[in-house]
Parts: sequence; C-alpha cells; structure tokens
Amino acid sequence: MPFLAGTLGIAIRRGEIPGLRDFLLRIRPDNETLGSQHNNLVKQFWEYIFQCKFTSTHSKFLDGSTLERLCTGNEVLGNMENEFLDMSNLRPEYNVYKAVYALAHALEDMLKCVPGSGPFKGQSCASLQRLEPWQLLYYLGRVNFTTNFGDQVSFDENGDALPIYDVMNWMWHPDGSTEVKNVGDVKELASKLIHLILDEGNIFWNFESKEPPKSVCSESCPPGTRMARKKGEPVCCFDCILCSEGKISNETDSTDCTSCPEDFWSNPQRDHCVPKSMEFLSYLEPLGISLTTASLSGTLLCSIVIGVFTYHRTTPVVRANNSELSFLILLSLKLCFLCSLLFIGHPRLWTCQLRHAAFGISFVLCVSCILVKTMVVLAVFRATKPGGGSSLKWFGSMQQRGTVVFLTLIQAAICPFSCMLQRQFNLNGMHKFGDVILGGLFGVNFYTTFSELSFTSEPKDPICKGFDVLGFRQAQTMAFAVDEINRNSKLLPNISLGYSLYDSCVKLGISFRAALSMTSGRGEPFQLNESCYGNPPVLGIVGDSSSTRTIAISSIVSYFATCSCLSDRKRFPSFFRTIPSDAFQVRAVIQILRRFGWTWVGMLISDDDYGLHAARSFQSDLAQSGGGCLAYLETLPRKNYQTEYERIVGIMKKSIARVVIVFAHETHMLNLMQEVLKQNATGLQWMASEAWTAATVLHTPSYMPFLAGTLGIAIRRGEIPGLRDFLLRIHPNNDTLSSQDNNLVKQFWENIFQCKFVSPGMAVEEPTKEKVCTGNEVLRNMDTEFLDMSNLRPEYNVYKAVYALAHALHDMLQCVPGSGPFKDLSCANLERLETWQLVHYLQMVNFTTHFGDHVSFDENGDALPIYDVMNWMWLPEGSMEVQNVGEVKELASKTDDLILDEDKIFWNFESKKVC
Repeated sequence: MPFLAGTLGIAIRRGEIPGLRDFLLRIRPDNETLGSQHNNLVKQFWEYIFQCKFTSTHSKFLDGSTLERLCTGNEVLGNMENEFLDMSNLRPEYNVYKAVYALAHALEDMLKCVPGSGPFKGQSCASLQRLEPWQLLYYLGRVNFTTNFGDQVSFDENGDALPIYDVMNWMWHPDGSTEVKNVGDVKELASKLIHLILDEGNIFWNFESKEPPKSVCSESCPPGTRMARKKGEPVCCFDCILCSEGKISNETDSTDCTSCPEDFWSNPQRDHCVPKSMEFLSYLEPLGISLTTASLSGTLLCSIVIGVFTYHRTTPVVRANNSELSFLILLSLKLCFLCSLLFIGHPRLWTCQLRHAAFGISFVLCVSCILVKTMVVLAVFRATKPGGGSSLKWFGSMQQRGTVVFLTLIQAAICPFSCMLQRQFNLNGMHKFGDVILGGLFGVNFYTTFSELSFTSEPKDPICKGFDVLGFRQAQTMAFAVDEINRNSKLLPNISLGYSLYDSCVKLGISFRAALSMTSGRGEPFQLNESCYGNPPVLGIVGDSSSTRTIAISSIVSYFATCSCLSDRKRFPSFFRTIPSDAFQVRAVIQILRRFGWTWVGMLISDDDYGLHAARSFQSDLAQSGGGCLAYLETLPRKNYQTEYERIVGIMKKSIARVVIVFAHETHMLNLMQEVLKQNATGLQWMASEAWTAATVLHTPSYMPFLAGTLGIAIRRGEIPGLRDFLLRIHPNNDTLSSQDNNLVKQFWENIFQCKFVSPGMAVEEPTKEKVCTGNEVLRNMDTEFLDMSNLRPEYNVYKAVYALAHALHDMLQCVPGSGPFKDLSCANLERLETWQLVHYLQMVNFTTHFGDHVSFDENGDALPIYDVMNWMWLPEGSMEVQNVGEVKELASKTDDLILDEDKIFWNFESKKVC
C-alpha cells in the first residue's frame, strides 16, 4: 500500500442486478447435477465452496490435501463468507446480463414481425424453424433498450456497444485497509466526443501534499514563448524560447510565433500585437532642441545680413558684390535653414509631402545663385585680359536671372514628374462617392489575354475578355445593398456609403492590383480635416470569388472563397466569409456517401488551392468516418491538355467505382466533359462541389446522358427583394461611356445587346457588321439569366457580406468614449481607423436577413455552415432542371444534419434507383 495507494484505474462499468443474490442462494445440487457429466458445474461449485466430496473415493482436493469430507447437499450457502455472494462489484456479470437481454430483445422483435411487411427479401419474416444467423444479426443490430440500472444498450455499425468505463481510485484508510472507490466515468457521446467526469475532490493522492503530482518532462510554455524541441529527446521535452521582436504567441505551448501585421508591434510580454507608436524627432528631445536652435540661429543670422545689405544697398561695396544675387543667396539659405524644421515634430500629411520638395528647391536655388555668381567673377577676371571683354555680354543681369530661374525650374519639375513617370493601370470598375467607401472584387470578365513576353521590351497591359453577366450581377448586388443601406434610417444614420467595384478578370495579378488601388486610395480624392487626418480610402473589401486570389489579399469579407486553409486565424487574422468552408462541404459530401452506402468512389480535383485542400480534407475526414475508400484521386490540369484528360477518363472507365466526386471549377468540367463525351463514359453517378453545381454552361443536350442525375452541394439560395427592379434601372450615362475606370456598365450594355458604343467624333466604318448602341435599348425586353431572381446564391452571400460590414461600422460608431473595447476604454473613429479595430466589430456581428437567415462569424471568421443539396433532373423534353432535394447544416452541437427527400431525386439509371 505505501507504493500502490492512490492508483487510478479504468474499470468495466459496474451495474446492479436486483434479485441476483436471492437467485444464487437458491443454487443446490440435485440428482441431475450429481449424475450427469455434462451438467456438473453446480456439483463442482458445491465441492469447491464447502471443501468436500460427493463421492467416497479417496481423491485429492483442489488444494492438494488428501483429507476426506463428504458433501451431504444440505450445507447452507448463506452461512458462507465469500465473494461469490458479494453484489457490490458486478462488472463482468453486468455485461453478461446485458448480453442475454440483447439476445432476448432481438428474438422478441423478430417474433413480432408480420408476414408481408418484413425486412427480408419479398418483405418476408424470419421464423424459429428456419432461422438463419444473419437474420438474427439483423435484429441484434437494431436492439435498443434500457436496463434496470438506467444504462442504454444498443450497437453501432461495428457491433460495439456504447463505450463507458468507471474511473477507480485505490484509497488507503488509516486502519491500513484499502478501498477501491468510483471517482468518475468516461464515455463516448453521440457526437463521437469523449466525455470524462471526475470527482477530483474525492480522489486519494498518495503524496504528502495530498494533491495530484506534476508529471511532465518540461513545464508548459506560457504565452509569449514558443516550444523548441530538444534534439534526441521525446517530443514532450522542450525549451521555452521568448518570441523575437515583432512576433507573438497568445497560446500556451505554441509551436511557433506569429508575425504581427505591418502596422503593429509585439508588446514586451510578446503575447499580443499593439499598434506601432509613431516615432519622430520631437522638439523636446536634445537633438531636436539642437537642430531647432541651429535652424533658427542660421535663419536669424541670414535675416541680420539681409537687413545690413538692405540698409547699405546703395554703397559701392554692396553694389560691387552683385546685390541681386547676394539677396537671393541669403533668401535661399534662410529657406534651407527653415526647411529643417519640417523634419522635426509630429509628422503631418502636408509636412511629409512638402519637406523634400521645399528643401530640394531651396537648395538648388542657393547653389545656382552661387554658381552664377562664381561664373560672373571668373568672367570679370577673364575680361581683364586682352580681348576678354567680349565674354561679359553673356553674363548680364538678364542672363544671370534666366540661368538661376532655369536651373531652379528643373528641380521644381522633377518632383511632380517622378510621380508622372509611374505607370498608370486601367482597371475596369464602377464607383460611387460616399462618406465611407466599400471595395469590391468580382470576376466580371472570365479570361485574360497577355502580350507575348519577349523580354526585349516592356509588356503591354493584359486585356480582359469574356464578359460574364452573372459576375456583373454579383457586383450590382453589392451596389444594390449599399443603396438599400443608405435608404435605411436605422442602419448607419447620417452616414452615406459609397463603393469602388473592380473587375478581377479571374486573374491573381489583376485582382491584387485592384486591391492595392483600393487600399492606397489611388486615383481617389483624399479629403483631410483640420487635424490633417482623413477617412481611409476603402473601409473593407468584399470578394474575391477564388480561394487562391483571396489568400493573396486576405483582408476581406469573401462571398465565394471556400478553402479550409483560410480558417487559420494565425495566417489570416482579418479574413471573414459568408460562405461555408470546404471543410464543411467535404463533410456534407461524406454524409451523402454514407446515406447511400457508397464506399468505393473516385475523386477529381482542380490543380489549385481549392481542389488540393478539398482533397486533403476529404481523405482525412473519410478515414475518420470509416465510411469508405478512394478508388482513384486525379488532378485536372488548368489548361486543356488533351492527353492528360484522355488518361483520366480512361482510369474512370476502367475503375469499378461508379461514383465520381469532382472538386473543380466549371472550366475544368468543360474540358473533362469533352473527353467524357468522346469516350462515351456512361453509367457514372456524378457528385458536384459548389463550384459547378449550378453551372448552366454544362446544361447542354450533348452532356445530359452523362450528367443527368448529378448530386451536388450548392450555396444557400436566398431572396433579395427589390434587386430585380434595381437591375432594370441600370443605364449607361456619360460618365460610364467616357471613363476607363467606370466602364463596367458600358461593357454590360454592349454584351447584353450585342452592340458597340461609338466615341464622339468617331465614324462608323462598317455599319452593316457592327451594331451601334444608342443607350435607348430596353433591358426589360431581354430574355436573360441576368434578370432571373430564382437562383440567387453567390449574390445572396455578397448581400450578407455588405450588410456585415455595415453592421460592424454601425456598432463601431455607436461606441461611447470611456466605455469602448480598446485600450483605456477608448473607441475607434473613422479618421484614425485601424484594420484590427474593424475586425473586432466584424467578429461581433449578429443580425438576421430578410430571408430569415442568421448571420454571424465564429472564432475563425466562418459563417454558420449550411448548404443546399441539388439534383440535376433530365426532363422529358430534353431540358435540364436543377432541383433542391435537401439541405445539410451544422447544428449547435457541432454535429452535421442531413435532410434528403430521396423520393424526389432523379437517378440516371435504367432502374431509376440509387446506384
């Protein structure tokens, strides 16, 4: 006991079986148990418990002795002191009890079966006379009952009961005895989580402190440090290293330190980032005092000299010293001394912009005056030589002034010219002025042409082509949301929102360029107040539609980026999204696979972050769920490499896996379906990711024999009242026709009406080949999906993203100074708004849309996960209808809930049933 006291152990669940002790006391040997060799366990028990023999033969007892004692059968079992009658610790016995009852319940359920409605072939029932083991197994798998002790008994798909153990503790009493007592239990919940309950106050610890011991190789690393593994030692052994400057860790036992954003720095404890304090040379510092004194002294000295020269300006000495240039030198020196004051004190926008230009111009003015004056002196000395007088005509008063002005103007022109030398990029966009500007990135044109890279000349700007009306509708949805918020008197009163929407052309380079343009305020007026501060150029950005482009930009509220990698708060601290991540989409697909019992499937992914992360999550979650295996995993190339697509479709045809899951974009599917059509790869059940579930470009008659019956995960559909009327009011005006930066409406109009606007003064050379847009065309008369409001999915996410930013801004402006959430109970304000302050309010957003959907973000910036389950139905007339057949969502208990209307699903097989 000095060694084992306090032991903690896992024990089989203890139970209570009422009536068992009375049953045991009724055990008694009879003639049958004494005379039968096959029914002799009671006889053996009786001989062992009373240490006697029923026979008169001389036999050894179990303990090896030769003492004979005859059993009479009249011994009293109740008088014996042994553990056989101890009912306080029934553990294996309780399991035996439950096993017998499980068989009994299964047999009872089987006997209750009504012929004609049974679970077996032909709706038949099992019978005792012809019972097959698999029939009893069927009913055992569905057993569900509760014991007298209150424990539920049922079996999972593997035949395992609900796991539960008691936690036991060896307690050493003062009298020297030991008691093994129950101090808790551990069990598996319905959500597959392990739940441990411990009564720690009841545990006996065999230490002087009577407290649990510490058993670690190394103490935990506190926030502000990171773990550094010790070479050659187990992973539990490590050193704690303080994070370097500019990096933090805000978790215990962090494996690495995270770099602070650009405008932040680590605090002394290295456990959180704080805004960088502005460092500048103050007037109160010794160096600042010295420079100010020197500057003012130099200025004063120049002023005194100017005063002396002015007073004696008519004297021969001053006149002989070229008084005009002397005055200019003294004035420029005075300006140079004063310019140094621009580098001292709290920086302002005007001082930052003025200091270099002012000093440069003043310095050049001074040097050019000295240069001209020196040249005049040299010319005078040369004039004393024979024939040298002719050179003085080039250094008259007009020439001297002209030289000084010319050289000074060169320097003055360099400053603005350096800015003009920077190349201006033309980005397609739409803009609206407001007190606060929201940015947007949308894929309005879906492909880009680049000039050939010859590396011998500067390449031309890429050209965006292939206008996508749905991408433009998403951009217009943001414009509508902004307009609706401006008309809402309760949300952001007295604040008008504006927007800057850009076309990303589905290219990272262009998307990143547009994001930089918005965040830097390039080309936008930057209005300052009296404190020389102004509103940020763009408060927040809605977009982008691609995970790869979103990873590059990160500080946005995305409506379509689903990569699970973006949920990493350390890498993307300011990222939010109104669409569920791929991690949930993958779980939704696995739920459908399990519903239909599909355990052998193939998977195709796109060669980008979207596909690669989806594949990684799918393989991990599929292994954990135990729901199946991958027959093949292939990557669809970004470009249409025919040989690669031929190989992939060949693998699909050879495989016995009939279910194909595709995490890719519609462009990949178009390339793939061309090869599927070519090789006639029929008999496949396709499962679509949200990227191409609603792709109407695939609803062509040639693809229907292959893609009909597709099951897909789709973004939640929503309704946006008033959007259609807003879209009908779109009309080109002079601003949209003449501005390169505000030309999306012009591009839309030319695409929808298949015409071209002609610039003023430009003649139409071939009017028969190119229709001219008048601007009077009627949009309402067009039959286009642009005006179809029945399937608003990405648009609904855009709508929620804009409202999320608006609610965050509204909450921020409601802050009362002295009770704010930031340092010293301060509040944020628009003039000095930092990104992390807006992130704080975005994290707290909580509102409900007109459609009844709840919008909020979890700790990773993800919205409440919910998807629609869609099915491609092939109608008799040959058209395709994508119908909603269910939904999958995450419950508050963090479990996934799948609802499917299986009778509504269209199966593209002769049996019209699930494959």
